[in-house]
Amino acid sequence: MRILHLSTDEIVTKLKTEGINTEIDCILLSSVVEMDRISHLKTLQKIASDSLPEVLGTKYISKDRSWFGLGFDPYVIVTLGESSRKIRDYSDLKTVDSWCTDLQSKKELFPFYAYVAHKTQPTSLISEEEWIDNFNAKKIKTLEKADTLIYSTVLFTKYSSFLTKSNNTLKVYKKGKVLFPNQRHGGVYYDMPCFAIVKQARNFTNAMFFLRAIYTNRLNGKINRQLNTFPLSPDAAIKGSYQTIRFKRYSRAPIQLTETYSDVQNILY
Repeated sequence: MRILHLSTDEIVTKLKTEGINTEIDCILLSSVVEMDRISHLKTLQKIASDSLPEVLGTKYISKDRSWFGLGFDPYVIVTLGESSRKIRDYSDLKTVDSWCTDLQSKKELFPFYAYVAHKTQPTSLISEEEWIDNFNAKKIKTLEKADTLIYSTVLFTKYSSFLTKSNNTLKVYKKGKVLFPNQRHGGVYYDMPCFAIVKQARNFTNAMFFLRAIYTNRLNGKINRQLNTFPLSPDAAIKGSYQTIRFKRYSRAPIQLTETYSDVQNILY
């Protein structure tokens, strides 16, 4: 097995250039939005339902069965001092004095806003665009890598990002209180690392073996630990690690909400 560390742009270029002769057999990406982008190339292999691991159920499988969720990466709020007393839900960030985030790319927020779009149905009192505008009104800073100051006592981020950057960009928030919002109202919103097999993969048999292996409790826990995310099953959580934290998730998975991305893009760009 050879592992290539490529950006999504590099994977797209490679798949377009090499076509069915590509050396890539499997793809593992850190976000639903990135795998959704790859899927539009029509180069991912559809997998028969009876060949998929049971832990995937129906929620963590794309509509065409060509890519799959691998774990959970919740959108969390980190607070310093007394700030946590004011915050229980994402909507509370519309009323705090200020908040900041380290999520620099708008694409990193697509899964989050897809949940907003799902909840703000046409019959809602407030539109998706209004909710997003009100939400961002109190954002005072998007943190850069070199930032080490406390611009706000409230940080909005993804759990994986918080752990990954806790010794550099987010060091000042390392001892903060991590909140999993919306526990009383639907559950936390989350992104997912994702997995797919490339169409007509050269080593398809091995790729299928790998697919089944990474959804076993033992490997799913380990891979998600490397990604700083949570495994699909509580039984896969590594004992003594953050993975044993329990939180309520929103009923819909982000893979089920990708059809709202065009609406989100129109609002954000």
